[in-house]
Amino acid sequence: YLILERLPVTRYYRKEADKKNQQSSGGNFHQTLPDDPLNNKDCLSTNHEENSLLQVDGSEEIARYHELTHPLITASSTQTQPSSFIPRGGMDRSGNVTFAVWEIIHNPAIAIFLTFAVTLTVFPSWIIRVHSVDMCQSSSRLLQDIFVPMSILLFNIGDLSGRVLAGFVNINHYENFSTKIVIIAAARLIFLPLFLLCNVSEKSIHVSVNSDFYFYCLLMSFAVSNGMVATLSFMHAPQLLPSNKEMQEISSTILTFALAT
Repeated sequence: YLILERLPVTRYYRKEADKKNQQSSGGNFHQTLPDDPLNNKDCLSTNHEENSLLQVDGSEEIARYHELTHPLITASSTQTQPSSFIPRGGMDRSGNVTFAVWEIIHNPAIAIFLTFAVTLTVFPSWIIRVHSVDMCQSSSRLLQDIFVPMSILLFNIGDLSGRVLAGFVNINHYENFSTKIVIIAAARLIFLPLFLLCNVSEKSIHVSVNSDFYFYCLLMSFAVSNGMVATLSFMHAPQLLPSNKEMQEISSTILTFALAT
């Protein structure tokens, strides 16, 4: 998406769309003035003169349209937006709002990517290979054929619990929360070697912790942290941007791309 935004053909069609919006805005502004002398068609000799007068008469409405649809550009000149919404590298270097939005929300996007990269590395490919240490010593089905489905169920319960617990976290109470959420997401890499210690019969490293309690505690911590970190990242990203429809849509596209990647 970021590459397509910089293509010349994309910029061309954006300019064409802006021209049409300018013409429609100018025409609507002209029609809302019932006492405007330009409404008298006798004063116009040709269609060319009428179009030129409409463009001049709607210049204020066109300017107002650009202020509403391009807040980042107007913020640098009029300073109507808070300075915290302006990226540290100044305004968008390529004249594209997408890169300016990326510079603001890149930390939550990276946190989402790291969170699900670690999760999908372990779940479900490695989880389904873990067996109970008492599988051959007990007749209970919970320790035999239902052990793996129970593990998957516990993961989903923990993931849901983490997403619910994220609603009780006051994000505004923490300073530099964007940086901290990335550090927490990267810290989840510690789960990878810890899961290698579980009871897996087909692994090449013959080192394991002979305890189902260890596996369940590790699995629940893994699931709760996944749901909480992902949800906090999605909650925090929109708060970094002003309540502008265009910027919020671009933000959601970037976060969805980070999730799907």
